[in-house]
Amino acid sequence: MEGKPSAFIGHSFAKCDSQTVAAIMKFIDAQGIHCVSGEDAENKSIAEKVRNRILENDLFIGIFTKVHTLTDKPNIFKKIFWDIQHLTG
Repeated sequence: MEGKPSAFIGHSFAKCDSQTVAAIMKFIDAQGIHCVSGEDAENKSIAEKVRNRILENDLFIGIFTKVHTLTDKPNIFKKIFWDIQHLTG
């Protein structure tokens, strides 16, 4: 790694997660790591865009936030994970 390392930050784009994601990205940046997000529009599938961003950066950091409660256990949350095919093609 030459210069400032870069990290692709995979995260939710839900409005309710925006403050949390912004705070974490600010912390990572303060550590001297340039943050790259998947926000920018590209004429590619999401899977291709994510895979390319992971490969183009020095690090991949996934931020997993609470998404849906399980109906039979209201205090336990499940998370949405990228399908492994998105990462491996």
